[in-house]
Parts: sequence; C-alpha cells; structure tokens
Amino acid sequence: MSKKFFFLLNLLLMHSVFVGNYYYILNGGWHLKVLCSAGFAVMGLLNLGYSVCHNVHGRGFQWLMASGLVLSLLADATIEADFIVGVLLFGAAHVAYVAAHCRLMPIQKKDIHISWLIFTGALVFLLLCPWLELPDHAMRSVCLLYGALLSLMLGKALVGFVRRPGLLTGVLAVGSGLFFFSDAMLVLEWFIDQWSITGTLCMATYYPGQCLLALAILLQVKRRRDIRELQ
Repeated sequence: MSKKFFFLLNLLLMHSVFVGNYYYILNGGWHLKVLCSAGFAVMGLLNLGYSVCHNVHGRGFQWLMASGLVLSLLADATIEADFIVGVLLFGAAHVAYVAAHCRLMPIQKKDIHISWLIFTGALVFLLLCPWLELPDHAMRSVCLLYGALLSLMLGKALVGFVRRPGLLTGVLAVGSGLFFFSDAMLVLEWFIDQWSITGTLCMATYYPGQCLLALAILLQVKRRRDIRELQ
C-alpha cells in the first residue's frame, strides 16, 4: 500500500479518536476511554507494520514508539482501578519513548540540562504546592520518578527539534509537550480537584499528544525511505 494511503488511514484514526474523546469528556465511561486509547495504539502498530513490510532499516525507533503506545493503552485501562500500577505502566511507556528519541539522536549533556530544568519546576510544584496533598510517601516517590521520566522525554524532544528542525522532530516535540501538559492537569485533577476544567484539559491534550507520537512512526519511515531513494 502507498504512503498516501497510510497517511489518510492515520488521519481517519486520529479523527475517530478525537470524536470518541469528545464524547468521553462529555459523558465519561471506561470502555469509551479504552477504545480511544486503542485508536492511537492501532495507529502505532499499523505504522510499525508499514515499516516492517517495506524493510526499512534501523527500525528501533518504530518498535520503541509502538511499545510506548501499547504500554500507554494498558495504563489507561488500569489507572482508574489502580493508580500506582497505571503510573508505573505510563512510566514504562516514557522509558520506551525516551529510548526511541535516543535512537534518532544520541543523548547529550544539553538534553540532560533541559530535562533537569523541566523536572526542577515539577519537583518544586510537587513538594511545595500548598493545595497538593499526596496520600503517602510511596505515592510521592512514584510521582517524582514519573515526573523525572516525563521531563526527560520532553527535554529530549525539545532539544531534538532545536538540533535537527523538521517535521518529524517538530511532531515529536509537540506530541511530548501535549503529553506533559496533560499529565500536569491529571495531577491537579486527582490530588487537588478544585478546578473543574483540569479534567477536560487533561483529556483534550492527551489524545492529540499520543496520536502525534504514533504519527511520528510513519514520518520516520518516510524520512528513511526518502534517504534510501536518493542514494
């Protein structure tokens, strides 16, 4: 199948996820949420399958990104029943995303510096926010570890775009930024719950972020194929 067909298929899946997310924000429902999450996971797996079928070399990026999307689906399916397990699954997803970024460009000191700056802001918020009441030390430790992984993913994506501006790195940076913002809203929703809009903002940015990360798999396939065609 052609690249254009897969791009159109990605857009169709993204549209379906966004429509489903709209109704989830309005009405809630665990099954609808999992169905929306399955949408971005299917996007990632289809794009991974495209790279395999076209024998694209160096598919580590695609495999790692697809793994992160599947882990995110599992996290969405479990986080309401067991918050700790859900966060750990999301943490594993971020490990896969960071590893995928490193497949594109090896990690450098600048990545660590930017990530540390982002994490410092998150750390100050988690430790000093007067409205934030985490249930126990275990929950605080899990949130801090998760925040570190999320900060590293966002920092790596931002520096990647600065180092190598382009559609792929731009999509990764925007997708990672939306994911980071969504999780910040999730913390406000779960542990402060004083603003009704936080839940809406969380979901309104989460699915676009994940869909962009899934789309990046196909963009990387296209970039590698274009390079091969020029050789």
